[in-house]
Amino acid sequence: MKPLRKWVRISPLLLAGCVGSGATTWSPVSCSCTDAWETVSASIGARDVHEPEQLTARVIADAMRDRFAGQPIQASDLPFTASTGCTDGATPDRAVHCTWWIWESGGRKKGYEVLVRTDAKGIFRNVAVTPIDMQE
Repeated sequence: MKPLRKWVRISPLLLAGCVGSGATTWSPVSCSCTDAWETVSASIGARDVHEPEQLTARVIADAMRDRFAGQPIQASDLPFTASTGCTDGATPDRAVHCTWWIWESGGRKKGYEVLVRTDAKGIFRNVAVTPIDMQE
């Protein structure tokens, strides 16, 4: 009878584990479960970035030049996560402006400000990436 009591005691835990693991397996496709640096690096085509420290201003600028050179670009073409965002500008010189917060610690955030310039038709011309550090 003792082995049966043991199973009775642990069966709720086993059931909860099975239900919990089933729920995580079927998560929605739109679930944003990745870190901001992974979202940014994947979206801009920086394939050699495997650690957050590898995502530098130069890596971002080079990847964006490689991916968007000669193509039209707007804010919706660039990554957006809960802590980051891009907006379309009013002029070709400020065609797209992004603020990507990549790291945070306590009340401090670090990331990159990205300014994309285009020609009059919205074709990518160049990009400027500046590191930013903000105390909240």
